[in-house]
Formats: sequence, C-alpha cells, structure tokens
Amino acid sequence: MHMDSLAKLHLTTITNPIIIKEEAYTYLFRTFLKDVLRYPDQRPDSTLGCFGQAQNCLSASCLNGGTCQETLNGSTCHCPTQPLVFTGQHCEVLYDACTEFDCPKTHTCQAKLGYPEYQCLCQSGTNCTTNNCDNNPCLFPNTQCSDDGEAFTCKCQNGYGGLKCQEKVSPCAQNPCDNSAQCVETVDGYTCVCQTGYTGQHCETVINKCTSNPCQNEAICVDKLNKYMCFCVPGFQGHHCEIDINECASAPCQNNGTCLNLMDQYACECATGYTGVNCDIEIDECQSNPCQNGATCRDYVGYFLCECPAGYAGEVCQQDIDECQSQPCLNGGVCLDALNR
Repeated sequence: MHMDSLAKLHLTTITNPIIIKEEAYTYLFRTFLKDVLRYPDQRPDSTLGCFGQAQNCLSASCLNGGTCQETLNGSTCHCPTQPLVFTGQHCEVLYDACTEFDCPKTHTCQAKLGYPEYQCLCQSGTNCTTNNCDNNPCLFPNTQCSDDGEAFTCKCQNGYGGLKCQEKVSPCAQNPCDNSAQCVETVDGYTCVCQTGYTGQHCETVINKCTSNPCQNEAICVDKLNKYMCFCVPGFQGHHCEIDINECASAPCQNNGTCLNLMDQYACECATGYTGVNCDIEIDECQSNPCQNGATCRDYVGYFLCECPAGYAGEVCQQDIDECQSQPCLNGGVCLDALNR
C-alpha cells in the first residue's frame, strides 16, 4: 500500500466490522492490516495499528494494585512494594526474600511473605559463627553493613532507606532538621534552612544573642528564643540600657537650688539660707541665739539682724556703748559710764 494512501487513513477502532466470507478477500484484508502496522501514522493523535496499544492493558490483569504499562510487544505489570511486596507476571505472587538471598549452610532462611526482610537463623546443634554481613544483605552499592552478633544493620547512602537500603527515599523523609527547620533536597543530599535563632548543620544549636554583649552600662543580658532582653541597673533605661535617666528632669530642688544628676540619684546644692534634700527648709539663723545682751533676733532668708537694747551696739549687740566717750561733763566734772546713760 502506498504511504500517501496510508497517511489519509486516520486510524481508529473499526466500529462496523467487515465480514468477508471469501478466503481471498480475507487474505487481502489481513495483508492490509500488516501494512498498516508496518507503516504507522506518525501524527501525535494517531494510535499504532487499527486497535492501538490501549488494547494491551485492557486485556492485561495486573493484580494486587499492580500498574500496567504499554510496550511495543504487549504490556508489563509494575508490582507494588508497599505495604506488601508482590512479584510475578501479573503481581499474583507474594514476594519471598529467601528465594533471592542465600544464607550460610549452617543457617536457615526465614522471611515473612510480602516483606523484603529476612533472617538467617542458626540451625539447632550447629556452631554458628558466620558474620551476618558475609552474604552482603545490603542492596545498595558501597553500603556499610555492621553485625552485632544477632542481626545486621545497613547504613544506607543518602536517598535510600529500609532494612537493606532497598527503598528509594527522600533524604528529607526522616526529618533530619531540628527545631522546625526546612529540609531542602540537594544533589549531594540535603541542607537545613534554619529558623531565626538557630544554627548548625541540622539547626540544632540555639544562637546565644548575648554573646555580642548588646546591653550597655553593666546591664544583665538574658537570652530568649528569637530575642534577648536587657535588665538595666538603676539609673538607666532603653532597649540596651543606653539611656541615662535624668533624675533632675522633674526639678526636685526648690528655692533656686542647683540639681546634680548622679547615677540613680540626684543631689541639690542649696542657695544660701536653705537646707534639706530638696532645699525645701529655710535655715533659722536665730535658732542659735546669736544676739547678745538681750537683743532681739530677726530671721531673714540667708541672714539675721539683732535689734540691740539701749546702750549696746554691734552686729550681735555685743558692744557696750561708752556714753562718756563724747565727754559730756563740763567744768572739770568726771564722767562715769553707766548702763544706757
């Protein structure tokens, strides 16, 4: 058949089968089908032959959850491996690990059908000193096998898991990253993207944010999750205790006293005539009775005055006035100074 004629045939299933009784016509029809299969239509929406590949999987019977895949020569069943392992052309047989692996002659293989694990048990009355790793139970190449005397352990390469490293797994499947870190697969395995406040290969280390001494002025730093806190000594405030509290801001000193800002306190330098912590007490200069000879003391802010009685003078009336000093007596009279006369 000419290829141009074949290209015009859009191959589909035959909805109206042609029944030809004559042998010659039957032969010609079969020859036509062979030509069609030999020169398939290359268009993407066409199928191979009049019936197409889909017919292969329709007639196949993959059991126990097996998946059918079309091939040029028919179909193939891909058997499940979880939760049970099946094998056989149609996935009809439960997997028996003892059919694949050989135990030493002194041991008997024991396996549970449908599971990839098996054990080599020492036969009764036999001296079993064989290393469980001698028969290379670990499936993945270059996998390290260790024997503890009773069983073997396979240290799987990245990307493999299971008792014998027979399962292809994601390196992030076992959650290797700590503290809610994000596991990201890489070509060489995985890497952990840490949450804020953590570091390390698996984000296992809490970052001590107080290591850099962020707190000032002798404050105490306390590390917390994702943050730190500074406990200030008296007299300082702020996130890092960087602000010196001005105790003079409230103007505590009275009566024109001068305020001195100190650490966690203040001091008042009082003006003349005042005392007290806040210079709120006026000094009574008369309290010490500075005036003499019965003088009257008058207290003022910062000073006092003495009102002297007659015959006395001076700042505190300490001086007796000498009335004879002016020589009041005439014609040879003698002056005798007396009190106030």
